[in-house]
Amino acid sequence: MISRFFRHIKEGFKNVFRNFAMSVSSASAVTITLILVGAFFIITANIASISTSIKSNLTILVKIDRETSEDDTIILKEKIENVNEVKQVTFSSKHDELQKQIDLYPQQADYYRRHEGKDNPLYDVFIVEVKDATYLSQINEQISNLKGIYSAEQGGDGVDALVRYLNSFQKIGWGLVAVLTFLAVYLIANTIKVTIYSRREEIGIMRIVGASNGFIRAPYLVGGIIIGGIGAIIPVLLMGFGYNYLYQQTGGVLMSKIFVLQPVFPFIYYLSGLLLGIGIVVGFIGSFLSVTRYLRWKR
Repeated sequence: MISRFFRHIKEGFKNVFRNFAMSVSSASAVTITLILVGAFFIITANIASISTSIKSNLTILVKIDRETSEDDTIILKEKIENVNEVKQVTFSSKHDELQKQIDLYPQQADYYRRHEGKDNPLYDVFIVEVKDATYLSQINEQISNLKGIYSAEQGGDGVDALVRYLNSFQKIGWGLVAVLTFLAVYLIANTIKVTIYSRREEIGIMRIVGASNGFIRAPYLVGGIIIGGIGAIIPVLLMGFGYNYLYQQTGGVLMSKIFVLQPVFPFIYYLSGLLLGIGIVVGFIGSFLSVTRYLRWKR
């Protein structure tokens, strides 16, 4: 059993080197395909991370009507906390809000200080954090309808549009990854098909002497795995070093702290494992489909 196993591996390597030109061509095609897969995976995974970061920073600013008493404010806070998908509600007085403006715009501090005390034009507010930003608009509408609320602002339609665009681009990215993976399967299947055709007489003799389909198929499966694995080496190195360089150059941040890249580790490990795994799997599937189709045809 063990000797047969090593024989299949040996024959698999022979098949690869016997049809060296085709193997190199196929491995090169897999390399190019996996580079594209890796690039789209990096983009898509980071878009998912950025989208999550944006969503986690989305809050609803709820202004409380000036006529609302302290007791009613407490009751109002409890009502908001009971709204579905509300994570946390934080009260901030108009005095706290004025101080935030002073801290945010120190060059205009004198102007804001003129409005301290009774002349403060700001509102007491609730800062509402949500569990899932997908329901931000619905939560905002429910809160707006509560008695004692002056207004509820969710950050504007622009933020919602940005999240929708990021989600759409993310889906497109995963779709392209899937398409490119199927392309790699097709390329390897064609290479194995040529290899099988060149050895059709040998395969015919093996069948005459009673070799099973599994015995005939095994070396080609090994060959497909080898081609897929070889094709994954360059993409793994290129994506690994390339992403690490990008992260170091940007400090892991694009334009704003909201747009944060995935940390190099363990992301690189996941990416490398994914590319190597895709290479091996598509090599196995491509060779399996090709040799199985031939064996059925020659039955």
